[in-house]
Formats: sequence, structure tokens, C-alpha cells
Amino acid sequence: MYFIAGAALIAVGAFVFVTAHPADPVKIASNVADYQLETKNGDYYANHLKLAGDSTDYVFDRREFQPSLPDELLANAPINIWVDRGTKNVLAIDLSGQLYSKQSYRDPNFMREDNQHGAEALAVVGAILVGVGFLVRWLMNRRTPPPPPLPETERYTPPEGRGRLVP
Repeated sequence: MYFIAGAALIAVGAFVFVTAHPADPVKIASNVADYQLETKNGDYYANHLKLAGDSTDYVFDRREFQPSLPDELLANAPINIWVDRGTKNVLAIDLSGQLYSKQSYRDPNFMREDNQHGAEALAVVGAILVGVGFLVRWLMNRRTPPPPPLPETERYTPPEGRGRLVP
């Protein structure tokens, strides 16, 4: 079990490491259609932003933005957002000339490096699990005593007959 879990983590880590890329911001100019705050168990969880004429629900953590995003946005207010190419990952928001951005927008290599560090951590945990698997196997083999030798009467003796030399 440790071998399989460790190998799976190493494989996932390798995939994430190889596919990590710098942020590639793509600008979307629109108007605010809906902006909601989501809570779970009474604590802040995420924000949901919908743009006019777009059914995509952009979900992000406002605590990752500098400076802090406002709690509310006016409906139909003009807005520019930058998302990572091919994803719904919001990297920056421009409201009335005020830019709110994530670290990965200010330093595009931050996202690649962050993903690669996470992948390295997965691979290390996977290697540790494989090591634990070898340790457990070694301990289990060490504790199992060898079977006692068979008594002389129970040993296999070939049958007498054709082809056997008899003294």
C-alpha cells in the first residue's frame, strides 16, 4: 500500500512539476453583472464574480489581492480583469483605475515556482512513503521466523522403479 501511494504521489508531483508555467495574463474588459461573498461556517471562503454577457463564474480569494478588494462592487460598473490564459484563475482586477493584483500577476514566474515547490513536496512525501513501505516490509520479513526443517520421514523421496539406479 505504501509503495502504491508513494508512486502515485511521485507521479502527480512529476506531472505538476513538468506542467508548471509562468502566469500568462489575458485581459477581459466588461461590466460587473454579479459579485457575491461566500462563507462557510460563518467564515469567509471566496468571492464570486460574474461579468455582463459572460456565464463564467470567476471564483477567487480576495485576501490574495493587494491592495485589499472592496467588499462590494457596483452593478454595471466597468471592470477589467486579467485571468491566466486558458483558466478562470483571476490574477488582477482593475476598478475605476485602481489595480488589485495577486503576486502571480506582479511576478509571472511566482506561479510556476509556487507550483514547482508544491510538486517537489509531493515527490518528497511520495519518496518517504516508498521508504516506509521498504521499512515495513523489512520489519515484517525480519519478524517471521524461518520454517523448521522437515523431519527426515516427510522429505520427498523419488519413487523406485524404471530409470533409477538402485545400489
